[in-house]
Amino acid sequence: MAFATKVRKLIGSIWSFGLGGPQVKNNSGAVEMRNSGDSAFVITRGLDPSAANDYVTKGWAEANPADPLVYYAESLSNQLRTATNFAQKVRLTFTATADDYLIFWSAEYNSADGQNTGIRVQVDDTTTIADQDGQHVGVDSWGTFSGFKKITLTAASHNIDMDWASENSGQDVRIRNASLVAYRVTNG
Repeated sequence: MAFATKVRKLIGSIWSFGLGGPQVKNNSGAVEMRNSGDSAFVITRGLDPSAANDYVTKGWAEANPADPLVYYAESLSNQLRTATNFAQKVRLTFTATADDYLIFWSAEYNSADGQNTGIRVQVDDTTTIADQDGQHVGVDSWGTFSGFKKITLTAASHNIDMDWASENSGQDVRIRNASLVAYRVTNG
């Protein structure tokens, strides 16, 4: 009888490690590691992964967190500017994976004295991906500057920022509720 039990464990759907030890079993095509009484799962251990289909250990997953798909920054305060040189309203800084990203932006602006508000979105303070000479909307009204663009980033730290300025020195322009979102997309 003992021999038949051992043979069943080798050719059946359960493989036990010694008498009363943990077992590996087939559960409708899924491999499970269970205790000897088949009443609970057991802890398994292994090396850190080195190939695409290797299991991941808890230690490796904690040391190598997944790259987030979405990065976000905002500046909601109502700010006044009278200078014609651009000033930063909001900046999003993140370490990118080499991939494509959708960059979304949005802000509200207004101006007094019939002035226009210059607003731009730049990548790494060099590449302008959006700009607008916001038309005068009046001190009691707010215009919207918003949009999105797909860009390709290298695996490095990057900055996305929204800047703003007055069209004429000394003339009041305002900006509020500014936000930037970088959303990583994969081709496929």
